[in-house]
Amino acid sequence: MADTNINKGETLVCTDPGRHALTEGKEYRVICVSPSGMNIQIRNDLGNRVGVLSRRFAKLPPKKSKAQVAYEQQVALYHLTNGLSPFPVPPKKTPRSIKIDPADAKAALSKMLKEVYGIDATVEQVIGAMDKSLELVLGA
Repeated sequence: MADTNINKGETLVCTDPGRHALTEGKEYRVICVSPSGMNIQIRNDLGNRVGVLSRRFAKLPPKKSKAQVAYEQQVALYHLTNGLSPFPVPPKKTPRSIKIDPADAKAALSKMLKEVYGIDATVEQVIGAMDKSLELVLGA
């Protein structure tokens, strides 16, 4: 039975090339999916747009970060040694954004001014400019 969860733009791996100038094991990007999900359109090895059965392809497993792979190896080592090696700590995910107190930001920017730029002043206000830069209003 075909995988009906295939979406346009998704990358699939060919498992059965058939007669459409495809390479087994090669990755192909889906151009279009039929409403039933049974047929998809891709560009073959010759660059031609072809319609093929979706059952001839498999989804790629989600890619793991290097930290996740290293953690899984350490867990496997822990189990192989029957607990003689220390149990690994799972990798922490870096947040995409954080909220901080404006006073802390001003203090950090004042410290940066002193250490990096050699300016002995405090930041009183931060103004966003149009060109991706920040304007700092300095105090004595």
